[in-house]
Amino acid sequence: MSENICQLSAHIFLQFGGNAISITNERGITMTGLKQSELNWIREVVSAHLTTSCKLNDYANQVEDPQLQKMFAKSSTEAKTAAQNLINML
Repeated sequence: MSENICQLSAHIFLQFGGNAISITNERGITMTGLKQSELNWIREVVSAHLTTSCKLNDYANQVEDPQLQKMFAKSSTEAKTAAQNLINML
C-alpha cells in the first residue's frame, strides 16, 4: 500500500457552541449540531476501523497461504475504505 494506513487521520476543525459542535472538513463542508458524545462515537468508529485495517494488513503480511493473504488484504482494504468514507462524510 502506498500510504501507511496506521497513520491515517482526519483533518477536522471543531467549533464548540453550547452543547453542540460544528465540524468543518478540508473541503469546507460543515455539519452542525453534533453533540460531543456523537463526535466521540464517530472517532471511536473510525479508530476501530483503522486499527482493524492495520491488524489485518499485518496478518496478510505474516501468513504464507495465498488464499489467507488475499482474504486478509481484502478485509484490510475494506476496513480502511469504511474509515475513509466516514471521514469523508464529515
